[in-house]
Amino acid sequence: MAIEPSIPYERMSFEEYLALVVHDPEHAYEYLDGRVYMMTGGSPDHVIIGSNLNALLQTFLRGRRCIVYNSDVYIQLSEQYRVCPDVTVSCDPRAFKRNIPE
Repeated sequence: MAIEPSIPYERMSFEEYLALVVHDPEHAYEYLDGRVYMMTGGSPDHVIIGSNLNALLQTFLRGRRCIVYNSDVYIQLSEQYRVCPDVTVSCDPRAFKRNIPE
């Protein structure tokens, strides 16, 4: 869940947002049309639901060229929107170009 500060603030450029993410890797931030929201931690129930959904999707997609990601992966929907969904499925071949040591 994203938390919006109670005080108004100026919009942030995407470059400023990327700098924030690099300088504060301990927190997750969503970027929505120039506004930045720090993501809260999930409750135990929220984590269980997300884990179960992830497992169900992996089972359903077994044998297909798709990857199921958890909330640790940022998803850039456009230049104006970058989010951290609880679960994401990608069947895009570019998702398979990962830097994993062999």
